[in-house]
Amino acid sequence: MKDIFLSYNREDQAAANLFVRGFEAAGLTVWWDRQLRAGEAYDEVTENALRDARAVVVLWSEKAVASRWVRAEATLAQRCGTFVPCMIEPCERPIMFELTQTEDLSHWEGDADDAGWNAFVIHVRDVVERMRPTQTVPLARPEAAKRTAPAGRVSERRQITFVSAALCEGDILASTTDPEDWDEYLTELQTACQPAIERYGGAEDWRGHTLTVSFGYPLALEDAVQRAILMSREISTAAAQTAFPEAGHGEGGRSFKIGIHSSDMLVTDRSGEIDFVGDGEAIAKAARDHAADGVILVTHAARALTVGGFAVQETGQSSHGQVLYEVSAETPESDAATNWETGRQTGFVGREDEMALLAGRWKRTLDGEGQFVFIRGEPGIGKSRLVDQFRSEIGDTEHAWFMLQGSSLFPNTPYFALAQAIQQAIEHDPGSPITALSQLIERVGFAPELLQGLAATIGLDASGSDASPEIAEAQLSQLPAQLAGAIFDLAERRPVVLFLDDLQWFDPSSLELVQMLVEQGDSERLMVLGTARPEFKLPWSERDHHSRIRLSRLSKSEVKDLIAQASGEEALDPETFRSILDKAGGVPLFAEELAKLAARHEPEEGGKLPPTLRSLLAARMDRLGPARELLQLCSVLGTCSYALLEAMTDLEPAELQSQLQFLSEEQLLQVRGAPPQSRYRFKHALLRDGAYETLTKKRRKLIHEEAASKIIEQFPEIAEREKELVASHWTNAGKYEKAVTAWLEAGQRDFVRGASREAAAHLRKGLDLIGKLPEGKDRDGLEMELWSALNNALQQSQGYSDPQTVEAADRARDLAKKLGVLSKVIIGEVQLWRGMVTAGEYEEADAVAVRINELAQDLGDDEQLDWMPFFSANALIQTAYYNGRLHEFEAPYAELEKLFGHYEGMFSVNDDVVAMGVASLAAWTSGRSSLARERSAQMVEVAEASGQPYAVAVAHHFAGTMMAFDRDMIAARNHTERAVEVCDKNGIEYIGHLVRAKIGWLGSDAAPSAENIQRMRGILDAMIAINARVGLVINMNRLGMALAARGEIEDAYKVACEALEANPQERIVRPETLQIKARLEMELGRREAAEADLREAIELAEEIGAMAFDLSASVELTEYLLGAGRQEEAHAVLARVLDRCKSDIDTPVLEGAQALLKKLQGAKPQRLDSSRV
Repeated sequence: MKDIFLSYNREDQAAANLFVRGFEAAGLTVWWDRQLRAGEAYDEVTENALRDARAVVVLWSEKAVASRWVRAEATLAQRCGTFVPCMIEPCERPIMFELTQTEDLSHWEGDADDAGWNAFVIHVRDVVERMRPTQTVPLARPEAAKRTAPAGRVSERRQITFVSAALCEGDILASTTDPEDWDEYLTELQTACQPAIERYGGAEDWRGHTLTVSFGYPLALEDAVQRAILMSREISTAAAQTAFPEAGHGEGGRSFKIGIHSSDMLVTDRSGEIDFVGDGEAIAKAARDHAADGVILVTHAARALTVGGFAVQETGQSSHGQVLYEVSAETPESDAATNWETGRQTGFVGREDEMALLAGRWKRTLDGEGQFVFIRGEPGIGKSRLVDQFRSEIGDTEHAWFMLQGSSLFPNTPYFALAQAIQQAIEHDPGSPITALSQLIERVGFAPELLQGLAATIGLDASGSDASPEIAEAQLSQLPAQLAGAIFDLAERRPVVLFLDDLQWFDPSSLELVQMLVEQGDSERLMVLGTARPEFKLPWSERDHHSRIRLSRLSKSEVKDLIAQASGEEALDPETFRSILDKAGGVPLFAEELAKLAARHEPEEGGKLPPTLRSLLAARMDRLGPARELLQLCSVLGTCSYALLEAMTDLEPAELQSQLQFLSEEQLLQVRGAPPQSRYRFKHALLRDGAYETLTKKRRKLIHEEAASKIIEQFPEIAEREKELVASHWTNAGKYEKAVTAWLEAGQRDFVRGASREAAAHLRKGLDLIGKLPEGKDRDGLEMELWSALNNALQQSQGYSDPQTVEAADRARDLAKKLGVLSKVIIGEVQLWRGMVTAGEYEEADAVAVRINELAQDLGDDEQLDWMPFFSANALIQTAYYNGRLHEFEAPYAELEKLFGHYEGMFSVNDDVVAMGVASLAAWTSGRSSLARERSAQMVEVAEASGQPYAVAVAHHFAGTMMAFDRDMIAARNHTERAVEVCDKNGIEYIGHLVRAKIGWLGSDAAPSAENIQRMRGILDAMIAINARVGLVINMNRLGMALAARGEIEDAYKVACEALEANPQERIVRPETLQIKARLEMELGRREAAEADLREAIELAEEIGAMAFDLSASVELTEYLLGAGRQEEAHAVLARVLDRCKSDIDTPVLEGAQALLKKLQGAKPQRLDSSRV
């Protein structure tokens, strides 16, 4: 008999095949018509299979709706109560089936992680289990549980299953029966029930004619609900067989009404007696009160833990939010035995296709075709196991193997996986860390030049001293390119495999390094293997040399092999074997753990095996003895060193090492190195989660608090290097003030390192906790620092005018005002000013700058801000340029130049570079090209020397723009490509938007491609979305020119008109916009409008001092007038602008303008080549 009969139209066979594979992967058997053998009668075999199936899944499609066979099969299934329909494409179902709930899976393409698919499988499984026949199989008898607290056990959390039973009409019988007779009856009843309670391992508590039995303490019982149901049936039978005293009540026994519920409870020790804290017992009693005489009701929570096994029916009742189900009189189909893990390492089964793919990619790697293979799957599915097997199979081939491991505690720590690998590789070396690192680099075969970058990941400089933040930041910014180059060089000498485990926990900086390797390594003998959980999405686009492996669950035959290996020499009985097979659900870890558990069974214990790894782990932990508490400690610490464990326990070194060795042999912990230098981590993250959940909240907090204190006091180098680890422990300890301070410090540290995204993540965690601190000035002050630091981080990662950046600046400023800290108010106002400039609100920015200077006048002697002169001059030049007041630019810039390189508080090299960039554009716009180039070269030199990624990106962005204005397109492209490279490598999104906009029109000398046009439009949309309007008009002008170059005149004209409206305050390039619009109007035959726009451009350029645009527009107007035969007007226009040119004007168009004027004064007029303009 199959679980499922699949009904479908033959033309939908491809979709049907997906469903078959999906159901089989979920552990369900399927009959479909491809299983017909030659010579069998179709009608007879199909009808028999249809009637025998426990569920009939109908795949509705347009063709299926039209098929009389599918309709007939659906009709019969509906009569039998096995009908489970779904749609594989939009269609109108036959009207008789419209009222049946139908899952829409028209989107499903075989993804086992799809939410809709998983919901449908659960529904199908419910139908299958409801229709499954059951039979009684005796269970092995466990030792009876006692409701007393084991010696030395502290409070803990447990999954406890409660049975609440009451004798039907018990209150009436008690009041109408002679007390002696009643007492004698209750004694006999309790005696009759006792064997069943003991047999199933329950702890009983009689209160007159009511009984409460608990399962799950002191030993966890992964099959507690099954035991509870079977016990309930037996005590019901015992009650029916216990004769009741006559006295008018009739002969024969009585019946129980019973409620069962399973709940997460706190188990406490009260003077040697255990007490369950929680509502589990009360809910079981409430379920009992809903039961009729002789009926067993289970709550939804209890039913979920039976995993089929019993026939139940929903009653339509609910209690305490729990739906109630009636258990039928039928018994489970089979039993199972509980056993314990041996600690032996099991082998590898299945995965032939995956191994074949890896082997093929390895062959390509050996041939010099680099490969990246991404292995994705749920926890426990066998990702790491697959890679381990692959490594063993290529062991005979010469190669270098490197592994980096992600950590859930450090997802925002730059290069943590790399730093951890380095620390583990050198920690056993007796020499100095820098010497050990140098030797490691030599052994691996890397170039010595890599020493500085790798040392920076562990906080050292090349001399072995603690690296300053500036040095560390500079070295780390260069590390991706250096390390990638070193790996590529090594791959030329021998093949290299880089294994990246748990990519979902890699920090952004490490992912950028990985991206460089997987994108640029296609011609190297390099194979990169990455594993991740299903929720992780690759942050880069896939290439031809990239492959994906999505690990699905093992087939039943493969799970059988795994069970046989895992159980070792212990032969499992068929029932236990089949139970494991059903329970494992194709997940290798589940199968392995269940089989090892069964292989270590104790004869007197038995029962159905657990449905989840969580209950399995609880049971395993109860068998660990003294090592149980050590495992719980490890679950709090995560990946930890032997030294920290030693500091956190009272165990003697020999006992500690013995317990750690035992946990390692039990396949719970993985160990690297030997004590006292060893490090430990859980074999699987879900094992750690399960162990962690057994601790009470109070106990967790105490351990987290002690861990944070020990790390700070005894391991200061770790506390300094891994501030987020300390912050995480303080957070989980509930020490929120310390936690907030630690998150602030972690954010400030990463910001100094140039890791602005990681810094922002840490600071947000601090802000998430700020509300837990008591109100007052201390909290306001700490919150102000967090918002201010977050503002700094967001400025670099998302831009000054991004809404989140503006919000951070506003919050910091408002808190400063509230605290009455005038200097802090000024700092907040400066952040506001920056945001306004970036948003293109120059007039408003001027008003804020005036307010800032006025506030500064009121500062006391002890509050003076050394950086105010820099701000005042910088504020003047920024708005003077963009707002088109070039006559006001040079004087404040001369003062500002004197302050470059003197960084006080608010300002840094980044601000120097921005000021130099604006100055270079101001010089070019005023017609002084040579000065513009000098300023640009100085800016790039300062930025590159600083090693600050943001400064470098900004410098090359400004340099690229200036060179494009000056018609040096080769230099413009070089600078822009350098800026893009730095932005991509360091996650500088705001500047990245600006420089990518230039790529579209700097891509080649030919007309821009449609793809480049689309990219330019996309970047402009992104700039508008984040309100980054500074430079927006410049980029719109370039888009208009690009469209015109492609002959798309109407679209180009539309863009030019929009540019005039985009930001009227950005007057500096408005003359250029008018000039572009005029050219397009000429093309469209609107000559009068073109002349008017050119005259407006000249007038505005003269007003703002933009001689470069003044000359350019005047030459174009002169050419137009000459073409119209208006020679005298043309001469006047050109002579007038040249009269305004001073001796330092050397813009490229000047020479052409002067030549044209000479021709006008003498020879026949000739048109100037417009490409010179």
